[in-house]
Amino acid sequence: MMRIWTYLCFVFFFGIAQAASAQSTNLEKALREFNQGSYSQALTTLESVRSTDKNILATTAYLRGISHARLQQFTRSSQALIEASKLNHQAKDLYYELGQALYARNQLADARAAFARSLRLDHMTTVSLYYMAHISQILYEHDQAIKFYDEILKRESEDKSMRQVARFQKAEVELLKAEELSQNIQKKIVTEKILPELQLALKEASETPAENDIKRRIAEIQDKFGLDPNKMANGRFLPLNPWTLNYTHKFRYDDNITLANDQPTVVSTLKDSFITDGTFFASYQKDFFRRVSLIPEIRLQKLFHHDRGTPEVYTNDRYTIAPGIRARHEHQIFGRMAATLVQAQYDYTAQDKFATKDLGVFARSVTLGIGERIKLFSFGETTFTYKVRTFRAYLASLNNDTTTFSLDQVVILPNRHLAVLIFQYDDTDNFNARSNSTSSMLFRLDYIITNLMPKLNLNLGLGYTILDPKLQKATRGTEPSWNPSIKLSHYLTEKLRIGFEYNYTTKTSLETIREYTKHSTGLELRYDY
Repeated sequence: MMRIWTYLCFVFFFGIAQAASAQSTNLEKALREFNQGSYSQALTTLESVRSTDKNILATTAYLRGISHARLQQFTRSSQALIEASKLNHQAKDLYYELGQALYARNQLADARAAFARSLRLDHMTTVSLYYMAHISQILYEHDQAIKFYDEILKRESEDKSMRQVARFQKAEVELLKAEELSQNIQKKIVTEKILPELQLALKEASETPAENDIKRRIAEIQDKFGLDPNKMANGRFLPLNPWTLNYTHKFRYDDNITLANDQPTVVSTLKDSFITDGTFFASYQKDFFRRVSLIPEIRLQKLFHHDRGTPEVYTNDRYTIAPGIRARHEHQIFGRMAATLVQAQYDYTAQDKFATKDLGVFARSVTLGIGERIKLFSFGETTFTYKVRTFRAYLASLNNDTTTFSLDQVVILPNRHLAVLIFQYDDTDNFNARSNSTSSMLFRLDYIITNLMPKLNLNLGLGYTILDPKLQKATRGTEPSWNPSIKLSHYLTEKLRIGFEYNYTTKTSLETIREYTKHSTGLELRYDY
């Protein structure tokens, strides 16, 4: 009997050892398959592992959890990893992997708790903190999210790209918090806290996946709160360069030079001439508070007639010095972009008034203007302007005051062509010679085609003017004139442009001497500095 019992015990324990050895072999096989990335095969092998050993069960559950995760089977993964946790498996990445699986299943609170365990185990600490912050952000627990992002930023030695993303997301949370406040306070927080945080995020690292997203977000926030440094507060773009410097040189032929010694009265000479016209223009735009622009400017012009044998022609030789200043106040009217325009300009003109081929002072004038530009229509801006000009000439009989009202409408057409409609009314009071007082109305249309061909622009214009000579109306009648024109301009370089233009003018009057027709053809070179 004793021998039989001994034999049975031997057989029993030998069977247990054999079974344990088989389970150990299956587990080792599954581990090899797992390490080779054969997760489906590893899961199949793990199904054959049967044991009462807590360590083997914990390891089996852990391997199943990771294998399911790698196969994107997050429900099974989280279940297996929770089982491994209950069996007290000691793998440092267990709770990080569990957090990933729960996050994928949108079990956010449980995922955050798992990442917190991973943080306490000192595994993937920064990434675990990031998940905790991001989950808090999704759950609208703003203060918690900011706390976790700040914990990441305290880690100076951490990966710069991770710090960059942390700053980026922290700024997003701050923006969400600010949305609960008034518009003015929101703008203050955006200016003092959020945009600086985003700028710091850009400085953390360069050429990262997040860099362009941060730049785009900065632009969106600046645009939303009217803080774009490239725009005025109402959304109008600022020029890339505050300076405008250009020189234009024209060489043209006019087959009927007109005398324009007083501004409202034009008389033809029936003489032709080549004319050289050079103009230098400079202005500088200085902006204040992203609402006000001051633009001092100066225009220098010299006009020279090449017919030196006809006094009626070269008496029109002149030069002009015209400094001025313009100001704009950018604002909105009924939610539409608008600007108040103010202008002051002084003109000094020297002319060969006595046909002696010597230029002397001819006239001085001061122009003051105020206007409003507003985008009344989606297709373009509308500008209303009111101006007064005092003109004082070398002869008192030529002195006059002019009041001008103008209306300009820009129309951007669907084909990207541009139309400009202009109406202008001038009332000129020649107070020392009332018979020369006039009023006039100008109607003009310009049709502009950019890139008619590469770097070639076409401008078609048509002007119609009605002149009322007032006290001379009985003898002169109302004097209409037509002025069609065409101009082609081509950019030789980015800064140098060449242009060809043709102007035709015809004017009718009851007084034959005041009727005329003229053709003007010119070549223009312009250089922008």
